[in-house]
Amino acid sequence: MEYKAELTQESYLVENNQRFVTSQLSRVLKSNLNRLISDPSLLESVNSRNIPLLMGRMSIHTNALDFEYPDDTFVFRIIAADGTLLFSSDRKADHCPDPVSEAVLNALSGKAAGTAYEVCADRVFQFSALPMYYNGMLIGSVELGTSLEFYGKAMEQSTGYSMAVLADTSAQKIEGMPVYGRYALMQNTNNTMFRRLLESVKDYNSLSDMVSVGNMHYRVSDDIRFYSSGGRELGKFIYAKDVTPNVTAMLSYTLRVIFVTLVFCFLSLLLIRTGFNKTVGALEKLHEETINKLVLSESQYREYIDNSPMSIFTTNDSKIFTEANLRFLETVGLAKKDMAIRSLYDFITADRRNELNKFYSRAFHEGHNEGILHIVDREGKETSMMTKAVKLGEKSLLFNCLDISRSVEMEQKLRELNLELESVNKNLEKRVEEEVEKNRRQSHVLAEQKKLADMGLMVSAIAHQWRQPLNALGLMIQSIPDSLNIDETAPIYTEFEQTAMTLVKKMSDTIDNFRLFFETGGNKEKFNVVEELKNTNAILSVHIASKSIKTRFMCRREPDIHFSPCQGCERCSEITLYGQPGEFRQMLINILNNSYEAILERMEKQPDMEGNISINIVCSDERVTVSIEDNGTGVPPELLGRIFEPYFTTKNDAKFSGIGLYMVRVLTEQSLGGKVAAFNNHLGGLTIVMDFKLFRGQVSDL
Repeated sequence: MEYKAELTQESYLVENNQRFVTSQLSRVLKSNLNRLISDPSLLESVNSRNIPLLMGRMSIHTNALDFEYPDDTFVFRIIAADGTLLFSSDRKADHCPDPVSEAVLNALSGKAAGTAYEVCADRVFQFSALPMYYNGMLIGSVELGTSLEFYGKAMEQSTGYSMAVLADTSAQKIEGMPVYGRYALMQNTNNTMFRRLLESVKDYNSLSDMVSVGNMHYRVSDDIRFYSSGGRELGKFIYAKDVTPNVTAMLSYTLRVIFVTLVFCFLSLLLIRTGFNKTVGALEKLHEETINKLVLSESQYREYIDNSPMSIFTTNDSKIFTEANLRFLETVGLAKKDMAIRSLYDFITADRRNELNKFYSRAFHEGHNEGILHIVDREGKETSMMTKAVKLGEKSLLFNCLDISRSVEMEQKLRELNLELESVNKNLEKRVEEEVEKNRRQSHVLAEQKKLADMGLMVSAIAHQWRQPLNALGLMIQSIPDSLNIDETAPIYTEFEQTAMTLVKKMSDTIDNFRLFFETGGNKEKFNVVEELKNTNAILSVHIASKSIKTRFMCRREPDIHFSPCQGCERCSEITLYGQPGEFRQMLINILNNSYEAILERMEKQPDMEGNISINIVCSDERVTVSIEDNGTGVPPELLGRIFEPYFTTKNDAKFSGIGLYMVRVLTEQSLGGKVAAFNNHLGGLTIVMDFKLFRGQVSDL
């Protein structure tokens, strides 16, 4: 019975690992195929049949696969939609010479990718293929395969079984391979052992569980078949394990048992003959008492283990459960009878199996190991367990596990709360810094506006002081004929009076312009853009003209493409905005002063240069755009995006605060609801453009 159970466990182990290795290889093939069909350069090279580019891209992918699996041979093939082989990484000319395999045919017909086995020369390959599309059109198929040495190495590492592949000669033509019945032994593994094994049996179609070859004994499994993608049986896998030491040990044990039994019988007969029946009875009684104590001790031990708050179980070196207490059974949600021939793999997610293998390897090597196992029950719930494993004998491990899921959950929540608190603190610090910076900027803007307001008060005071003398001067000019007895109709006096009164009026108007120019604050009102531009230009024109800088003032109304001087333009009265005229004038004087300074800086380097400032107005039925263009030094391209930032200036002189263009942006966007931008023009200077929505009589339209 023990032998049968062991065979059942071994068979389960081989089948379970066969499924796992097959699934793992399929994932390897498909993940690499998906990486290829996601490469746009590769798809372009296949579509255009640019072989050099195709070879270069495939070199990258093949090198990556060789680096990841250095001990295995993989074959890439790219087949065009018409069946032409465009690329093959096969290093042997006799490996699968026909590129249009069943996997490729499936891919070119639009079917989903699947695993397909192919018998190629002296080996069996596992292939997978995917269709390749370029701009929605099928251009070909990419195929990836590997020899089943991949299976053999993986199975030998995980189970200790060696693998051979038998191909069915009735399903395909196979030459040059040793044939046993209707099967040919392929060169996928080191087949020396399998040749001896197959030559020693008579029935190749169904091998027995144990095969003896001379003094060697092998445990054999040959129940796993492999098929083509069309469902045609291509052959079968043979797995064999050298169990000669086990068989030898079993025979030795049997001989020792027989010998001990004979000795015991001889002694028993001797004791009977010599009259020691009483001693034998006493020994038998003592033996029975010892057995009873052992049974009781074992029962108590099992009760202690089953009632332990910790999960306790044992496994063999193949990770098959041999014992498990009630606590562990409750954790995985199974009964004791359901644990028969179950593996620890059944309660570990696939992505953690490599981690489990390393845990086992260290535990067997060092005699013990500690770590965390993540056990998954049959409903998919994961339990984190602090685990200590101790080696029992040569092929068993004893596990003691403590559920720490609650602690892990609390630690995770604590980390999340700490991260949330750090985020709140960072956001709070950022908001404080932003508010401080905002207040600082606002303070500078208010300071600049206060300067203009103070200047306006000063100009108003000057205007009040100058108004009466100008009125008196006008009266004196008009009273000259009476005072000097001059004929007031004389041409010479008439011309003098007109010229003098014109100068007096101009001085009076100039005072009014200055006083209005520096007005700030107050309520919003409707104002004319052209008039404000004219007045601002008139105020600064003398100062600008003194440095030989010319100013041009032009207008254009869409859809007209030609500009014309703004003087006398009847349509200029329609170009109105709603806001504070004083703030608009502040914007204009800041821009014009910047242009003036930039032109002077360029004139220092080019004395013969003529300075120009162009003020252009473009309006439509809904909007107006004001652009001020100069031929000054301009702004370096890498700094152009920062000129509207507060305190930013390209001048090193302390008198330039860097607040002027920032005020232009703030007043344009916040006070007048417009937009402002700047760019270097073809003259080498800077152009600043402001765009506004025209006022049509309703504040809600803005």
